[in-house]
Amino acid sequence: MNNILIVSSAAAIDGSLFDLFQDLGRERNNFFWLLDKGVLTPSSLPGERLANRYSGPRGSDFFSRLLFVGALPWLWLSYLLYLGKVKRQRGITQVVCVSDREKLIVSPLAKILGLKMIWLEMPGKPKTGSDWLKRRLARGAEIVVFTLAGGQGLADRGYPPERIHNISLGVNLRSAEQQDDLFSSLAKADKPHSFYKSFTIGVVTGQADRRRLELLLQAVKNCLNIIPNFRLVVIGQDTGSGNLNWLIKSLGLERRVWLVGEQMNLSEWFADLDIYVILAQNPGLADLERALIAASKGLPILGMKADNLSEIIIEGQTGTILESGGAESLAQAIIALEADERRRQVLGRNAADLAFHHFDRGAQLRRLQEIVSAPIN
Repeated sequence: MNNILIVSSAAAIDGSLFDLFQDLGRERNNFFWLLDKGVLTPSSLPGERLANRYSGPRGSDFFSRLLFVGALPWLWLSYLLYLGKVKRQRGITQVVCVSDREKLIVSPLAKILGLKMIWLEMPGKPKTGSDWLKRRLARGAEIVVFTLAGGQGLADRGYPPERIHNISLGVNLRSAEQQDDLFSSLAKADKPHSFYKSFTIGVVTGQADRRRLELLLQAVKNCLNIIPNFRLVVIGQDTGSGNLNWLIKSLGLERRVWLVGEQMNLSEWFADLDIYVILAQNPGLADLERALIAASKGLPILGMKADNLSEIIIEGQTGTILESGGAESLAQAIIALEADERRRQVLGRNAADLAFHHFDRGAQLRRLQEIVSAPIN
């Protein structure tokens, strides 16, 4: 049995990370979480949440980083005492670090305490400036990435390639299909019949740049003269804010844009779309997993250029990546896909094939379990 301590100093954690460890299961692993006190955890948190720990001065400016470096000796001593106690009481054998701050704090202590160190490099994380200390500490850690681009980016920046492990993206698509069978009739009963007569694109705005949502709305406006039956479905938090409603009204899109809020059963909504759009400037794990669910429904995927989209959007095969982020180029891409139904069908079939055959959740979990279960190097 692996007793694993998961540490994150981030103010918020991608919900897909909780799902990943939930799926990893408790048959071979016990999880303990050491999180920032402001982080909200789901009721189904896989494991036990321990006491909160201070992780040093906050801020990303030069002065804040300087304060953090100055505080490191005290943080190392504090965490050494705490981790030593947790190791004795809980039988911790390894530590998983999610954010950069705890990687710098905890990693030097792992060898002293005989703990295996695993780093998660999350997709969509902003690139930092100088990371020379992190590169040195990486020699004693196993680094887990989710995309080829993520692994290559670390290797190009001087991280040891032999320490980088790509577990790839993964979604339990079979489970999503079963959800569809259970909720399809109920969800469709809430949608007017006109919904199914429209050319519909969809977007989830959980981590999207607000400016890009406004840009998409302008693109919708530009499409209306060519696609009169156009409809946009916006799923996610805070989509019903006053400013957004005002913008929709000012563009004359009240009957063209659906703000449906958060939805538990995304795959059922995706089944009624014609195109799925990724808006996030730096797509995170949840953004990429949602795109895979959309792809599994046979949807062409449309996105703006980002490092970690290339595994899902293969240009000309599963969708389109826009080099420029203007409303006009986005509108033209949508119009081109609407005009060519045969091309949409081919792209959608390719996208579904890619999702089902290359991004299996079971394979992802097996790769992660191998890393977790391997002895300390």
